[in-house]
Amino acid sequence: MAYQDTQVLEDEEFARMLSLCNTQTAAGARNAALLLLMGRTGLRCNEALQVRAGDIRREEWQGHGKVWVLRVRTETTKGKKPRSPLPLDAETRAALDLWAEKRAALGLNGGPLFCTVSSGTRVHGAPSADGFSRGTAETALQPGGPLSSRYVRALVARLAETPARALPVGHAMVAAEPM
Repeated sequence: MAYQDTQVLEDEEFARMLSLCNTQTAAGARNAALLLLMGRTGLRCNEALQVRAGDIRREEWQGHGKVWVLRVRTETTKGKKPRSPLPLDAETRAALDLWAEKRAALGLNGGPLFCTVSSGTRVHGAPSADGFSRGTAETALQPGGPLSSRYVRALVARLAETPARALPVGHAMVAAEPM
């Protein structure tokens, strides 16, 4: 398996990416919450995509009183190893609250916290001279379905405007694959 070069985003770059998320829309609120959660906690992409609303709760944390934490379920971690609860800062919590409001307004309950918000059809296939005729397949999209790590990589590449920049998808910053 080939490893990608790691690059660290500066705080200003991360803030600029977040500012590009239109939080007035459900997709923008979801994307901002997802990016903040990953960026502030160091969650891997696949770990973040498996977070459920019940994984975030208020509890006693290391003598600091009750704070909001994310409990990463063991079955979602790399190597199925337990992780300590991850405290959430106020900005991340506010973004998660906004996404929860938008999610509830769409009637989305249960399932992964970070889910699709629209319906339609996604077309898969390799571009060819005559379009997507060879290897074409369609997938129906329904609100509430799981997001893919490919979507997150494409989102990061689009927001960063440079495919070689990315958010944490592991414990380090990993370069986004060009789409």
